[in-house]
Amino acid sequence: MNSSTKTPDQHRSDTLQLLDRITELETRLSYMDETVDTLNEQITHLSADFTLARQAMQLMNRRLEQLAANTGDLKSSQDDAPPHY
Repeated sequence: MNSSTKTPDQHRSDTLQLLDRITELETRLSYMDETVDTLNEQITHLSADFTLARQAMQLMNRRLEQLAANTGDLKSSQDDAPPHY
């Protein structure tokens, strides 16, 4: 049945189906936008946490180097390796 042979009720039904489909797609898009916003916020927080953790690790490494230099206990990683037989 082509569009010229449809009754007004069929046209109305088709229009309502299209409107329902558009509404469904708009709703899904809205949820996806909200999800993207939430994920962006989480990434921002994780990035800040990572930066703080990296800075803390760098500070600990400097303090360990200072401690090793002050105690004369400066060993290389080769000192910890087992002997080769």
